[in-house]
This record gives sequence, C-alpha cells and structure tokens, in this order.
Amino acid sequence: MSRMLRHRFDRLMSYHLAERLPQQGLALARGNGLSAYWFRETLNFGDLLTPAILRHHGFTPVHAYPDRAQLTATGSVLEHLSEQYRGTILGSGFIDARSTRRFTGARIVGLRGALSRDRVEGLGHSVTLGDPGLYATRLLVGGTEKRPTLPAPTHAFGLVAHHAHLDAPEFAALKARHGAAIRLISPAAPPAQVIAQIATCERIASASLHGLIAADALGLPAIWLAAPGLIGGRFKFDDYASAVARRGWEPAALTGSESLADLCALASCAPQDAIDGVIAGLARAFTEFAEEVALA
Repeated sequence: MSRMLRHRFDRLMSYHLAERLPQQGLALARGNGLSAYWFRETLNFGDLLTPAILRHHGFTPVHAYPDRAQLTATGSVLEHLSEQYRGTILGSGFIDARSTRRFTGARIVGLRGALSRDRVEGLGHSVTLGDPGLYATRLLVGGTEKRPTLPAPTHAFGLVAHHAHLDAPEFAALKARHGAAIRLISPAAPPAQVIAQIATCERIASASLHGLIAADALGLPAIWLAAPGLIGGRFKFDDYASAVARRGWEPAALTGSESLADLCALASCAPQDAIDGVIAGLARAFTEFAEEVALA
C-alpha cells in the first residue's frame, strides 16, 4: 500500500473508530441520536457549534457524511452537499461567490445570509437568515437565546486568530506592546472555552468569522481583521453581515504597532435589535426542527 493510501486508510479508521462509532454508541444508549454534518478536517470552534446546539435541544449529535446527514447548520458547507441532499439545511452558507446549488429534495429552513440565499436556485419560499453561531453563543454563555449579563471584563481586547493563521506576528506584537490588556484567543479550542474567553474582553478583534459572530451575540464592539489567502475571500463575511444589518463593514489590516486607542477607534457593534431578532428567529427554527424530529 502506498504512503498516500495508508494515510487515507488511517484517517478513515480513526474517524470511524475514535469518533463516529463512540458517538453512535452513545446515541443508541440514550435513544436520542441525530446525524449531522459539520466540517471536522481542522480544529475550529466555529465548526463545532452545530453539535453544541443539538445537545442543547436534547440530541446526541452523530457526525455523518454530507449527503447522509439529517441536518447541516453552522458553517460554509453548502458546496459540500450534492443537489440530491435530502436533509434539513438550517443556517449554512456558501464559501465562494460563484457557487450555486439547486436542492430538489432538501428542506431549506434557514441560510446564513442573503448572498447564500440568492445562490440557491429555485428557492421559492422565504427562509430564516442568520448564522447559527449567534444562537450557539447565547446558549453557551447564558443557557438561553436571551442576551446574557456578562461579568466585568478583565481584558481590553481579545484577539481571535483565523485557524489558518494561528501564529500571526501582529498578534504577538500587540501582546508584547500592551501586555495584560490583550488576550490572545485561539479558535482551535472547544466552543465553550473560546466563547468564555471572548466574554472576558471589552472588545474583540478577529480574523475568524465566528469570533466576530460571538462578539455580536454578546454585544461587544469588534474589528474584522484582514487575513490573507482565505478561501472565498470576504464572501462569507458579507453574507453574514447581510443578515444582521451591518453596513459598510470592511476588514482592517493591523501592523502590531497600534495603540489601544487606535484599536478602539476601529471597533464597531452590529445593531443589537437586528442581532436579537436574528437569534430569536434561529431559536424558533431549531426548536421547531427538534419538535418535528421528536414526532417523526
């Protein structure tokens, strides 16, 4: 067996033996399994928000291959689905502005934003718009979709890297310059941990879309940080912004020499009434989905 085939075989066995089979066993024992697709090739808290939401609604999530999943939710995963997908789509988006799909058998309840909605061909009904990460953040901090009361902040700024740029030199430079005022937050950690760290900061600067989404859900001013070479460029950011009425949103390129005042001047909040409205819509959609699954 070639080295490449051996590597693929080892990854497949690891997926089934170390991850999927334990999930299936737990789901069988509890009698509450639900198959869902989320991206798992890299460790990124945003991709793990789908199982967090499902656990809140009483399910044991079991990772499935895209077209075998009952649900796809958080993430830029629509390109991963074939047009024959027959599950539920609730909050997913595209990653590339050139992508389109005509889902003839799927039940489309929600999409991340208007840009993704406009690329689903033949969509003849209205859908809930908004990234489920907003809803998941509220659940992980306060346990409900209501706006939580946060503790007094311990850091002036939280810097959230993109998972492809964990060693961004400008982050290290800002930390060296401002010390304890800066909290470096890695997205390669469990969602509850990342969101708890974000909640300790007065403001957030993030190259990760879900870092910005978490900040919006918690009402924290945030800076969208430019990150070079991202797949799809700014599409997913603009798609998300379309659902929460963020206008004129542009990425900022940091050098690492900025003062705290410079950073504060770059930070902005999404309209809180728009955020609350989107979260309420997502809460209703997931609750209805869970009730329908229970009755099936």
